[in-house]
Amino acid sequence: MINYNHVQKVLTHSNTTNGLEGVFSNLKTKLRVHAGLKRNRKIKVIDQYLAK
Repeated sequence: MINYNHVQKVLTHSNTTNGLEGVFSNLKTKLRVHAGLKRNRKIKVIDQYLAK
């Protein structure tokens, strides 16, 4: 089960999506650095990142 508490916190405490865009840009950067990851590994990285 995926837990998106961090994303929910950002959305409930802000009137804009700037914080959420920051979260996703950081995640994109982490995935771009590890471009050789297979799809299933990328999914695990995303799940772990959003579970923080």
